[in-house]
Amino acid sequence: MSFIRCLFILVLFSSGAVAEEKKWNQKMKALESSLGDLLFDISSDARFDDKKNYKSIEVNAIRFAKLAHSVTGKSANSPDRDRTLELISRDFSSEADNAVQSLKAGHRAYARVILNSMTNYCIACHTRTNTGPSFAALKVDSRFEKLPPSSRGNYLVAIREFDRALIEFQKIAASESAASAAVFDYERALRSGLSVAVRVKRDPDLALKLIDFVGSNAKVPYYLKAQVGEWRKSILEWKSEKPATPVSGEALFAEATRLVARARETQKFPADRSADILYLRASGILHELLGNLPTGETGSKALYLAGLSYDVLSDYGIKDFSEFYYRSCIRNTPHTDIAKECYRRYEESVYFGYTGSGGTYIPSDVRARLNELELLSTASPDLKSKSPELH
Repeated sequence: MSFIRCLFILVLFSSGAVAEEKKWNQKMKALESSLGDLLFDISSDARFDDKKNYKSIEVNAIRFAKLAHSVTGKSANSPDRDRTLELISRDFSSEADNAVQSLKAGHRAYARVILNSMTNYCIACHTRTNTGPSFAALKVDSRFEKLPPSSRGNYLVAIREFDRALIEFQKIAASESAASAAVFDYERALRSGLSVAVRVKRDPDLALKLIDFVGSNAKVPYYLKAQVGEWRKSILEWKSEKPATPVSGEALFAEATRLVARARETQKFPADRSADILYLRASGILHELLGNLPTGETGSKALYLAGLSYDVLSDYGIKDFSEFYYRSCIRNTPHTDIAKECYRRYEESVYFGYTGSGGTYIPSDVRARLNELELLSTASPDLKSKSPELH
């Protein structure tokens, strides 16, 4: 009787999990359709500025914002337990609301910038790690070819068509006109392609192919070619490693720790981007580990390592990624040495972010949060803990 009851509970749990995943997939499909409608209109000056399209664009934006809110929070039916998803989904829905309000207020140019950036959240979410589906033959919207190259690549990542997205990013990397016309957009496309090659595909050959297009592009500026030269060294080092697929939490943590330590050895100064490939590899493994919700000191150290990675990989995530991890680390194991180290990193990031030519000004709400987290991080005399392995 006990066995039958356990089996019944297991079946119910499995059915519930399948139902939850089905709901999530339905939401993603609806978001994909809505995003396609918006991208088509905002990618063209003629379509976006045509007054005949004003109402339909606003209606699509409102629909998109409502769908964005349906995937926020812990109860959004997501099969992914990585806490990063909470941050991405929260900011995703907030930005969608901002776009709608800007359209209604008549600030169309600003709204267009926000709507154009919405795919960045999809990229940040879908390229965190190699877990999740990867589609190879999905039917793509017939209007796809009319999108600009970078929008095509971003859209394909947004719908998890990673192989086709890589082809688009390779075309951009090889394009002299793309490199000379807007180097910022060119570099952003390159980083999106690297996220797919390194974190999703985990394939050094794909990463090498992408950056070799950059290296042979005569219009790429010197600073970027110098970065790519360093990335090439990291990729070749990766290729020479003995293939390994860590599966346990301990193995994942050990590999992420090794890669972050190697990255910090490679960096010549804090803002140096020469270790990007190593940090990308480490962050992909850390997202996989965080998806298993590690607890205690191991969980906090994983959050700390993720914060260190995103201090450098700010272009691969979204605003305040590293600060999110440091705050989570402190709250996960308060009054420990690892919490204190996370607070030090968090405080430094906040001060840097609020310092400009006029000095340092920290808003009262941010200051209050700093004070709260400092108290949580302070080592309690009756609690003993080990120091973090990385400083």
